[in-house]
Amino acid sequence: MSLCTLIGLCSCNSNVTIKCVEYSTSTSFSAQYELFSGKKNYTIQVKEGEKKEVKVEITTKEGILKLDVGRKGYDLNYQGNLQEDMSFVLNLNESGKYYVTIEGNKHKGSYKFSW
Repeated sequence: MSLCTLIGLCSCNSNVTIKCVEYSTSTSFSAQYELFSGKKNYTIQVKEGEKKEVKVEITTKEGILKLDVGRKGYDLNYQGNLQEDMSFVLNLNESGKYYVTIEGNKHKGSYKFSW
């Protein structure tokens, strides 16, 4: 009985991803999955004098995908809980390292960021 309890507690505190295919290049990152519960972190570097338009595509069949994008020590460029299919552009106009945190809550679908 205690072994079952321990397994249940461990699975609640860790990332769960089922049937996932991830891609990452110098100009994009994406993942397509059957189920995603947990966090993924990425960075996008914007050089001095450069601006980036980041195209974001979210496909949602079920669940919630939380998205935070911003530089450390500054206001977030984007924050939202996505519960449906969405496409939008993030304009990253200041130089520095932008941190992208994607958190799935029983999310079924995919995400893609490209610039």
